[in-house]
Amino acid sequence: MTSGSAAHRAAHPGMFSMVSRAFTAACETLGISAQVAPPFTPTAEGIVERDFGSINSLFCQHLPGHTGSDVARRGRDIERETCYTVAQLQDLLDEWLAHWHHRPHEGLRHPVLPRAALTPNPMWAALAAVAGYVTVALTGSDYLELLPVRWQAITERGILLHHRTYDHDLLGPCRGQDSDVAARGRKWEVRTIVAFDNPIPTSELDQYLKEFEELVMGSGLVESFAARHHIRAQGDDHAPVAIASAILQLRLADLDALNATFTMPGAVDLIKRWQGRYPYKAIWVNHDPLA
Repeated sequence: MTSGSAAHRAAHPGMFSMVSRAFTAACETLGISAQVAPPFTPTAEGIVERDFGSINSLFCQHLPGHTGSDVARRGRDIERETCYTVAQLQDLLDEWLAHWHHRPHEGLRHPVLPRAALTPNPMWAALAAVAGYVTVALTGSDYLELLPVRWQAITERGILLHHRTYDHDLLGPCRGQDSDVAARGRKWEVRTIVAFDNPIPTSELDQYLKEFEELVMGSGLVESFAARHHIRAQGDDHAPVAIASAILQLRLADLDALNATFTMPGAVDLIKRWQGRYPYKAIWVNHDPLA
C-alpha cells in the first residue's frame, strides 16, 4: 500500500492460499480479516488462479527461457536462450501490467452497460463509486510496523543480515545479550528497509546532506542531526537489493515535533529540486531511543 491509497478494512471476498508472515502481520496491523483457503482447492481462490493464468499465457510464455508448465509445453534448447535478471523481469512485468489494466476483460461487466467488456480501471472506478472508500494516510509508526521482521542475534560486530553486517553505536548495550523473547530463541527483532536508488557523485551527495541539515536544524524542530555515507563493500554490485547512498538520523523531542517535520517550510521545495536532478527514494523509520 502506498501513501494516499485507499485503506480497506475488508479485502475482496475470497480466500488466500499462500500466506507469509509479513502478509499475516500486515493484515493484523491494518485490521484485515484474511481467510486461508483449504489446501489443493484452486476453486476456492478462482480470482487469484485466473490472474496467474493470464500472467502465464499473456506474459510468461513470451519470455526467452520460458520452461512451460510441463515438457509438452517446453521449447527446444531453452537453456541457450537469454535469461533476464530479477530486476529486468520486474521492469517487464510492471510494463505489462500497465497495458493489462487497459485491456477489456469479458468477466468485467457493468449493470448499465452489460454488453460492453470493461477494463480493470473503469470497473474499479465504478465499484468504488458505489461502495465508497476512505483514504487514510499511514503514519511513520504504521510503515515501521509493516516492515518485514527477522529475528537476529546482535554480536560484537553488529547484526548479520543477508551476508552483510550492520552496526551502530546504539547497538552497544545489546551486543552479546539475549532478548526477553524466549519463543524466538532470545534473539532480537530487526526490521529491514530496502530502497532502490541510483548513486550520485560524492560532491553532490555532500551538498544534498548539507542543505538537508541546514533545513531541519533551522526549523527549530530537530534537536540533533547526523549523516553518514554508505560504505562500499565487496559484493555490493551483486546485491539482490539496492543499498542506500546515505543514512540520516534526526533526534526530536516528541511525536508532535516528528509530525511537524513533514510539513516544515522549505521541505517540499528541497525534495522537488533534488528529485529533479537525482531521483531517489527516502524511507523513514521512526522509533524511540534504542538505548
